[in-house]
Amino acid sequence: MIYFDCESFKDKFINAIEVFINEYNDNDTLIAGDGYEISELEDLYTLRNASIIDKDERGIIKDVEGKVIISESCFCHVYIGGFKSNYGYLNDDDTGAWVKNSDFLKYKTIVSDANLINNMEFFHNEIYIQRIDIEYPSIDAASNEDTLYVTDFILPNPSEHIRLSDKANFLFSIKLLNNKCDSPVCHDNFIIITGDNLNIDDCRVACNSLIFESGSLYDVIIKASPNNFDSHEVDIVINNEHFNLNSTSLIICKDTDEVIKLYNKAMSTGDSEFAILYFSKIIEFISQTVVRAKITELGRKALSSKRAMNPDASFIKELQYLFKDNSYQKDSDSIKITVQTCSYVNDIISVIPKYMENKFKTDLKKSEDHALAYVASCITATRNNIAHAKSNYKASNLEASEEHYDEFAKLLKIISEHCIRWFSVQNPFSRVL
Repeated sequence: MIYFDCESFKDKFINAIEVFINEYNDNDTLIAGDGYEISELEDLYTLRNASIIDKDERGIIKDVEGKVIISESCFCHVYIGGFKSNYGYLNDDDTGAWVKNSDFLKYKTIVSDANLINNMEFFHNEIYIQRIDIEYPSIDAASNEDTLYVTDFILPNPSEHIRLSDKANFLFSIKLLNNKCDSPVCHDNFIIITGDNLNIDDCRVACNSLIFESGSLYDVIIKASPNNFDSHEVDIVINNEHFNLNSTSLIICKDTDEVIKLYNKAMSTGDSEFAILYFSKIIEFISQTVVRAKITELGRKALSSKRAMNPDASFIKELQYLFKDNSYQKDSDSIKITVQTCSYVNDIISVIPKYMENKFKTDLKKSEDHALAYVASCITATRNNIAHAKSNYKASNLEASEEHYDEFAKLLKIISEHCIRWFSVQNPFSRVL
């Protein structure tokens, strides 16, 4: 049995379907949801005859078992002839492009007011849609599974929501169709953000953060992609019970967005040599903030001395040497202190490249700082070896050889994640940009 949750929504929904069918009056038009399929006006009797569900005095629905309830928060799928193509677009046996019922009621206004950017981004002040491709990273041992299990992602603003979708999107598709573009791709994946007064720059920052968390937590590559045919389908499962995952709060910060972009480039490059350079740039970028924090801490200790209340020449000279000795002007020094400050050694033990294993284990017996200092030296050497012309570079025997680049990229990936998370929790006034 089909029910509506309220009379006013029932009337609006039926009217919206009538308008849509009259506008797209062809043999292929179909609007469907749980318990109904509408391909012509005569089919609307199913919805017209549907009752309104009973609710108690608190507005809670009574006795829902065995009942299909249509509400604004439900989804329907829409299929029209314009969505067909012989090149990987929706076929006759596909269900159509999905849309939330509340958006279907006002789709003409939303689509008319929305901007479509490079056939990749759909922006309206109430909904932002970014088309993405999902693939498994070349720098990691790829899983052959075609299902991505993810958590709920949470934005700082409780009135805004972000999610991954593996369904063809009606709003995105109809906008493409109106612009005379092929629409939609069979295996579309999207990041979708909804809210009351969205800002496109903030939406892009949120998408970058979601892409970062997906790479960091699940070792998959997500990258923005225009509306081109993609033959690989990825199913997305949110909060699958088998994984017992918690919700993930996204890092939403324009300062951090700069290093997150570098991380996302590293993940999507497909070349471990370039990935090493991008990951190294993250460490270098964040090193300036780490150095400032270290010098500030040392300076604060010195200035807390009672001698600072009446400083003499000797005390001033001590301060001079303190700042000079801890300036970390060399890249190798700043990378070393950054790795020591940000990295959690237990996370990287399992991904230490084979050529580094013996030395790393020996140094780890001395202390974690010794082991991390060795890792930092290898990062500096390998970065320099890749970035500098061969004739200008003197080998130090700490460099990763090309045969170890894949392993080294895995190591740098984890260290970069540590650095980004450390950077994201620093006071904005202490970050060096």
